[in-house]
Amino acid sequence: MEVRMVPLNNLFDRLTRMARKLSRESGKIIDIRIFGEETELDRLMIEEIADPLMHIVRNSVDHGIETQEERIKSGKNEIGTIKLSATQKGGHVVIEVEDDGGGINIKRVKDIAVEKGLIALNSSLTEKEAIDLLFTPGFSTSKVVTEVSGRGVGLDVVRKNLIKLNGTIDIETKEKAGTRFIITLPLTLMILKALIVQVADDIFALPINSVSESLMITKRDIQTVERREVIQLRERTLPILRLEDAFDMKSKDVNPDSMYVVVVGSANRKIGFVVDALLGQQEIVIKSLGKILSGIQGVAGATELGNRKTVLVLDVSALIEESVQDYKEEVKG
Repeated sequence: MEVRMVPLNNLFDRLTRMARKLSRESGKIIDIRIFGEETELDRLMIEEIADPLMHIVRNSVDHGIETQEERIKSGKNEIGTIKLSATQKGGHVVIEVEDDGGGINIKRVKDIAVEKGLIALNSSLTEKEAIDLLFTPGFSTSKVVTEVSGRGVGLDVVRKNLIKLNGTIDIETKEKAGTRFIITLPLTLMILKALIVQVADDIFALPINSVSESLMITKRDIQTVERREVIQLRERTLPILRLEDAFDMKSKDVNPDSMYVVVVGSANRKIGFVVDALLGQQEIVIKSLGKILSGIQGVAGATELGNRKTVLVLDVSALIEESVQDYKEEVKG
């Protein structure tokens, strides 16, 4: 594993050169700041994340940072700032691209979503739900698509590419203050820690970097809000997904009094997977399922446990995405 790990400095250098070239072409003065370039990541992952990061940096230069005139009018320094940073947190690496530009206009995002028929006119979306619309294929808040990019165009592809790497992407934005893209990736593609869970008679592996906590609940803890099962987790309402329903399986106990919930996902998109049992943590090596089984939704690959039993490794982001889509279709219906 140590042989596979390389620092991010080469990738950050490429991104810096590209950002400077684009700033010259756009006539904007931009200060590029780099932090944590010595952070190491699997060399295969660095190649895979290069394009998504370049797309995000292009967006920051082209549509995040305002022109000098607009910045002076807003009382800002005429020099825009883009920060590229990387930090290692446990078994994963967090890469952030932050600009101090105009931010994302949430009202405009909602208006465009209504125009495209993605949401109803009187829909009351939270800011997080509105930001999530940016990942819809072809969604753009940019009135003019330049040669460089349009804010939002291709973000669906960025997310899909990161999901393939068991990664996640979050967006934090404040209008007129800037936008931050937060990418979380496992340290390596090959070896990762997993939580082994049981659903009915089957065993699955969940990448531990996607898991924030696990808890036991009873039937009384489950409520239904807008035709969706949820539980109360401290200060927030957490939607839950029964894995036996997601994979059309029959549980041994049709009506269990108590069950385990594994809380997965990232800050903006969390969900609880309902499972029958937690079997512990284990380091696993992910293997591809091959072309025949590659189209199975919600499955990232397979691994072999110590007892020579082959189990499926779940694709957490894809399951969350599918659950959100099913819910939207149900509400529309």
